[in-house]
Amino acid sequence: MYSDWFDQERQNRMRQFFINLSKEGIIKNYNKNKIIEINDEEYIVIVLEGILSVEIVSSMGNEKLLYVLRPGEIYGEMSYFCGGKCITILKTKRNLKYH
Repeated sequence: MYSDWFDQERQNRMRQFFINLSKEGIIKNYNKNKIIEINDEEYIVIVLEGILSVEIVSSMGNEKLLYVLRPGEIYGEMSYFCGGKCITILKTKRNLKYH
């Protein structure tokens, strides 16, 4: 059923597109288990290597995993194009290289 709804080849092409696009920006490296703080409001994160988790913290201080990003996937695009600020926490799960 999953393959009926999800086009893996299209996903692979999108990931490759973003990896190619990353050559236009600044590449940063982070070690495993680091929290990434982004102070600029105009950014899009493109994961090049490693795994990045996107989490949220409850009012009780509990961290909840929302999703993970793998190479070629992006974060921050909604804030970049629509305005506002993301209130999630970015945490490296493996050594990370990103734009």
